[in-house]
Amino acid sequence: MRHFSLFGVLLAVSTNAAYADLNLLDGLTTSLVLEGERQFEQKGGALDPDRTLVPVADHSTRGVLRVGYSLYWDDYSIELRSRPSYSDSDEAGVNGEFQQRTEHFSVNYSGSLVTLSGGVTNFIEGAGYSWNPSNPFAEIRHNEKDNASQYVREGDPYFSAKLDGSDYGVRLLWTDFKNSEQDNQLYEGRLNSYAIKANFLLEASEVSATGALLQDKQFYGSSVSSTFGDQLELHGEVGVVEKGHSLEFVSTDVNLGPQTLSLYELQREEDEGWDTRLLLGGQYTFTDNTNVLVEYLYNGSGYSDSDWKRYRQAVEDASTNQQDPVLGSAHRGFLLNTHSTIGLFRQHYLFTRVAFAGSGDSDTLSLLARFNLHDESFLAGINKVWNIGDSWITNMSMNGFKGKAYSEYGWVPYELQLQASVEYFF
Repeated sequence: MRHFSLFGVLLAVSTNAAYADLNLLDGLTTSLVLEGERQFEQKGGALDPDRTLVPVADHSTRGVLRVGYSLYWDDYSIELRSRPSYSDSDEAGVNGEFQQRTEHFSVNYSGSLVTLSGGVTNFIEGAGYSWNPSNPFAEIRHNEKDNASQYVREGDPYFSAKLDGSDYGVRLLWTDFKNSEQDNQLYEGRLNSYAIKANFLLEASEVSATGALLQDKQFYGSSVSSTFGDQLELHGEVGVVEKGHSLEFVSTDVNLGPQTLSLYELQREEDEGWDTRLLLGGQYTFTDNTNVLVEYLYNGSGYSDSDWKRYRQAVEDASTNQQDPVLGSAHRGFLLNTHSTIGLFRQHYLFTRVAFAGSGDSDTLSLLARFNLHDESFLAGINKVWNIGDSWITNMSMNGFKGKAYSEYGWVPYELQLQASVEYFF
């Protein structure tokens, strides 16, 4: 809702541009999307065995109007991507939910060397496919849905100045960043952030380096990607961040007279030091355009084997005693927070994807899997996209989550997720 004023700015600037004999509708694109999803409960999960904490929606539907607009005159431009949507679900409390998301709005000036830009946007940068640890504003992407969702989440306010050369670029950036994970109570507000990024083109390679201040925490990252002929590409990313933006498991003994009970919490860690995050990967494209991608992920802020053992014991204790008259509410809060942070609990992961190109430009079939290398739990998915004529695109996907009772993906509240969408372009 807070970005409605941007449409007023857009209208005012567009009106003033009319003197230049611009056709203001040339840059307008619209499409209508109908999305549906069905979830099947995970049986026997230790985190919420009775499925009373996190209700699973049997089905949900959403209608989305995608609006894009661009206007160019002289050295100035305006760009807009927005999506009002209406959701209907059988999950209690979210029936008839209307959302207005503006994922991108910018007013830009492009000079001979410097580009100035301001508005709201999402920062999707990096060489990796499943994660971008060199990007201080990156989000975890578990499957194809998350990969697509990063482009349409609500944008963050920003202002940037970029210096462009023939084979280099330097960008200064301010943003009031909010990671989507900060919607839960473990995080407070937005991160007032500043960043500088430099990128260089070196024959068949691209190298970037980033430094950022996330509120009061320093971040440094770098990425590199190189191509070898027309078929092989290798890439890597690394990021190091001051501790304080990761979550730490804390256990506190509570003395209740004749007995002492344990209270568990997830808190922002206050330890000094640095966390390192790393991604190494590559992809190979065969002559029939089949593409195979493999990536290894290292999350330095994830739990070690010893810490994970303590965490598992805490989850088991909290799950068993969530109806305790004294600490039951606190136990349920801990379990809910654990639910909201599933994704990179541990330190070592492997991601794979195989994409088969079809007859159309966008007709693809993708198979993917993400493995937790510690507990052997995993997610696996399949995604199919069809082009139908010039105006229709359909998309169907299935994601499954599998693991033992006390494994990471065994804690996901649903074991199977089916999604479908159809989009019509006006």
